[in-house]
Amino acid sequence: MTDYTIPMIIGMTLAFTLGAGFGALWGLSRHEWLYCRVTAHLTWRMREAMKSLGIDEWKIDKAQEYMGSVIIPPHIPMPKPPVKPRRDFDKEPYTMDEVVRRLSPHDDRGGEWYCTSRQPKIAWRIDMVDAEGLIVRKLVHDMKEHTISKAPEIYKPETVEQLAKKIIDYNFRFLADFDRKEWD
Repeated sequence: MTDYTIPMIIGMTLAFTLGAGFGALWGLSRHEWLYCRVTAHLTWRMREAMKSLGIDEWKIDKAQEYMGSVIIPPHIPMPKPPVKPRRDFDKEPYTMDEVVRRLSPHDDRGGEWYCTSRQPKIAWRIDMVDAEGLIVRKLVHDMKEHTISKAPEIYKPETVEQLAKKIIDYNFRFLADFDRKEWD
């Protein structure tokens, strides 16, 4: 009986040790994924809480940027930024329909911000259009100061289509399409 007992105890101890080792390695490999998921969820909840307090979006981004190195440990690699395909405006310029659609206010949101390379730190946006299609109010975003204010009164009222034609003629760009690397 002792001929089988000692090898069986050694085999069971070895099997238990190997099983515990593989289980620990599997658990550690799951730990990093779980840690990233929990951290991302906490960051999202913090962001939503700051939004509900009425804090500006750029201030929330700045806070997350400062806290990012504290929240996410250095051994977790940074995600690669999404690569947005650059539009070649010489081959594919804005169309009138596209500009009118992007300029027009939607529901309670204004149209998209647009700017020019001559004044790259200032952007404009249509905030309100009346029933005849005339622009009633524009907003100006000073990106140096991070302020948004009402644009000066328009002496000659214009429609969204007239403004769209000027944007195409004078080579303005929507802020989403502008290459911001040139600003720094």
